[in-house]
Amino acid sequence: MCIKLLILGYKGAGKSTLVKSHNGQLTGTADEYTVDFQTTENGRIQFLCSESQVLDITNTWKYGTFMILFDLSNKFSYTHAQKICEMLSRKCSSDKRPIVLVGNKLDIRNRQVRDIAIDREFGHPVYLISARDKVDNDRPFISLARSLMKVPSLTFVDDVPKTSPKAPSPERVSSVLEQAPLETCKQLTKLTYASSHLVQTNSVRKQPAKNSLGESVAGSPSLAALGL
Repeated sequence: MCIKLLILGYKGAGKSTLVKSHNGQLTGTADEYTVDFQTTENGRIQFLCSESQVLDITNTWKYGTFMILFDLSNKFSYTHAQKICEMLSRKCSSDKRPIVLVGNKLDIRNRQVRDIAIDREFGHPVYLISARDKVDNDRPFISLARSLMKVPSLTFVDDVPKTSPKAPSPERVSSVLEQAPLETCKQLTKLTYASSHLVQTNSVRKQPAKNSLGESVAGSPSLAALGL
């Protein structure tokens, strides 16, 4: 599935950085990138991304979805995004093409944009990300893909939680030992015995010596020291 996406935002908002963080590949057209994602159950999705600072209302018909970026360290960038969102929402209200808002540069300490109301004002989801550090940079794309494909549970392959490998069952261990060479089994038996003997010896050493009355005697020699 190929989706034409227009990424809008003031200069320096991080449009190109976001696309390149997903290894976006240039097409034959200038400033047009392809970004591919593999989903868990719905095949491959390709976003054909174009970038622009301003919205050309006459060309919105070319795109199936829109992403509006703003810089969290630049208040004017946020105001610019609000204006674009207002124009775009008015234009696309009839066909209900998905629009997602993205606050970029979450890694910047000097954050200027904190009271974000643009999502409540226009009814579009907003995501705070760091395109440079690749923090949540796939969430806006997942949101658009879910809306376009009408699959609320759609997930990208890289977004699936990784599970740790399970320990082999005792039956599996026994099966491997049965097929192992005799010499290997002997060595494993020796190691097991030595480990068990060491634990028992340490346990004896930790027990304090006692006299006939059952009282602890400080400084009494251990059994190991007596050669027992």
